[in-house]
Amino acid sequence: MAFVLANPVTLARDVWPGDKGRMRSDTSDRHSLPAHRVVPDTYEDLCDWLCVDPCGIDSAAFVWLHPDLVGEDVRVEMTMRLQGFVESVSLGMLGNWNGTPQGAPKALQTLTLVSGGCHDAFDPQVAALDNVRELVLKLLSRTAVDSPTDGKIHLRRRAYDRVRPGDDKSSNIRVPLADDPVGRAKRMEDMWAVRHRIDVGIQRDDGRIQRENPRVIRPGDFVDVAVTVQAVSIRLPRGRRGLDVMFVPHTVIRLASAQESVALLHAIEIEAEARQPVEDVVAVTRDVGFTFDGDGEEMAEQ
Repeated sequence: MAFVLANPVTLARDVWPGDKGRMRSDTSDRHSLPAHRVVPDTYEDLCDWLCVDPCGIDSAAFVWLHPDLVGEDVRVEMTMRLQGFVESVSLGMLGNWNGTPQGAPKALQTLTLVSGGCHDAFDPQVAALDNVRELVLKLLSRTAVDSPTDGKIHLRRRAYDRVRPGDDKSSNIRVPLADDPVGRAKRMEDMWAVRHRIDVGIQRDDGRIQRENPRVIRPGDFVDVAVTVQAVSIRLPRGRRGLDVMFVPHTVIRLASAQESVALLHAIEIEAEARQPVEDVVAVTRDVGFTFDGDGEEMAEQ
């Protein structure tokens, strides 16, 4: 997995106040990480860092690390680590599915991250995702279906995979009754299957990661997320096709709960105030529009 740069010598995760963006067990930094574990901070360098396996009409394109970095005999899927505050979340196994077969292809698991005011750490991550999206579109010669411009990080993953003839059903995951209490997902498993789960955990005080139910992640939590990229071909009007470049969450680790994040947000606010520029004052004057009799003479005598 790879981290985003805040500047040429510092990782974005190391800019969060109090080292809150760093896992307690992680001692690496910008200088100790190999090239394939640092996302280039320019579009030009990114061109030599990743490559794309072109997709068919009904399959997703996947993004890989460039063979020059990892060797020609292996394929390593590009995985990025991103940190931020949770604005909205839907990580249940079936995401926002409406319970119908027609709604299965649109069902998404989603996670939206915001800066909490720490733009020095967050904005470089947004810029890195924009560069990745632009390059993937360029490599596949497609038009973007949607490119967010709101300064947030939008992570999405399709809840269901279409079942096709000859598919290996051993990769299907049984949906727990807690997620499918009346069996709607089970009744359509011959058409739509669940083949993944998003791993969720919390970092304990000793630095170890404790596995948790995805529903423990709430708005306001500060999280570290492992993300890959999928590009899905979308049918557009008049027979055209566009590309939906999705940043897909795989693992979400809560570094601080919403309650604990209050202190972090306060630290961010204090740092922001401390960085406000203060100009040297040369002179302060005030013109009230009145002149008292004799003031001119007194000033002259002084």
